[in-house]
Amino acid sequence: MEINQVLTTIGKSIDFTVLGKHAETFKSFISETPMADERMNRLIAVRMHIEQQRGEGALALLGLMEYETDPSLIRNLAFFASELIEVKGDPLGGPRLVIEFMRTKQPFLGWKGAVVGGMAQLGDKRINEFLLEAWTELNVEEKQEVARPSALFGFVLDGIIDFHISCLEHGCEESVFGGIVGTICRIPKLSEKPIVADMERILPPYIADGMPIVLKSQYPKSQLLMKFRERLEKLEEEETEPKLIPMIYQFWS
Repeated sequence: MEINQVLTTIGKSIDFTVLGKHAETFKSFISETPMADERMNRLIAVRMHIEQQRGEGALALLGLMEYETDPSLIRNLAFFASELIEVKGDPLGGPRLVIEFMRTKQPFLGWKGAVVGGMAQLGDKRINEFLLEAWTELNVEEKQEVARPSALFGFVLDGIIDFHISCLEHGCEESVFGGIVGTICRIPKLSEKPIVADMERILPPYIADGMPIVLKSQYPKSQLLMKFRERLEKLEEEETEPKLIPMIYQFWS
């Protein structure tokens, strides 16, 4: 069965058991496009089709995510699924369902970390609240995958920085701590525009009347240190030598 047929068959279902019936299609979709760049283009086409059909087949993104082997594509699939799966009566039901699915799977070491890392790119602090619960359940290797930087374009999202700092505040192993600090240092440089946006998403975006983003506030990147300094200084006080938090001050100044 072709992937678009699977999307139609799944429809608006949010029952994980239907995914097993289409496992071979998901595996074929991945194996028949061995180059990750080409596969990403096909995934974007699937995402666009789902959005045009107002969420029909969105659960299939989890089936593809389960069998995907490239961490960057797993991140994208987690992001897409969080956006496009609709759970009636719960505006954050898509992200909750992605985390629920993630907890039931372990295809390979690093997979869960890629899922959490992809969802963190949503940059919505409401999602961060329960995403951090999933973070505490991950092992060291998975947390290291979460800490790996993702490509960013456009605005810096306040919620992404908030998530990474919150991970440090929850406590983590030294190797994970260093990876997160390194990512926090790089985030402003990876963004094209000099603005930080604090926003909430309307999920799924196809139900929005116009722009599926609610902008809460925005401020210049030059004020990042002012915004997060109190939390960073508290982390610095608790950090043992050699301290890494001061690197953030240098990169952000």
